[in-house]
Amino acid sequence: MTRATILTSMLLGVAACRMDARQQAVPPDAATARAFVVEFYAWYYPSAAGMKNIDTLMATRRSALDPELSAMIDADNACMASTHGVCNLEEDPLLAAQDPCERYEVGGALAHHDTIGVSVFAVCEGKRDTIPSVIAMVVASGGSWRFANFVYPAEKTDLRTILSQKVR
Repeated sequence: MTRATILTSMLLGVAACRMDARQQAVPPDAATARAFVVEFYAWYYPSAAGMKNIDTLMATRRSALDPELSAMIDADNACMASTHGVCNLEEDPLLAAQDPCERYEVGGALAHHDTIGVSVFAVCEGKRDTIPSVIAMVVASGGSWRFANFVYPAEKTDLRTILSQKVR
């Protein structure tokens, strides 16, 4: 093995280690992103009796959403109003459920570039699901956090993809 080959192998190994560390490291602000999601879900779904809905969110806490995502939800709401039916959203997009469980627990946070994914688990009949119902994708914006998307692991899709589909 030549010296150049050894050096190249070493550099590739160092680069791979750095990439793995960068992907796995959770920045210090992940804790504040998680706290934002905890506070939001405590407001949105304090209990089944106190549950809010997407219309309440859009009327009172629109600033919690990325402007593009907010516009996509507005477009779906306008579609529902004009067709008097379901357009792209068939369930609560923040809970990924038509019939929500008794409560939801916020799990851990994982950073990916400038976005932090925070897991949200359904707790039905006292048992917490093993996979998140939703992964809330949040981004920093003006000293605060905003929801940029909601990923649905069980369905292998996300809110932006659903909202960008042609209306049924």
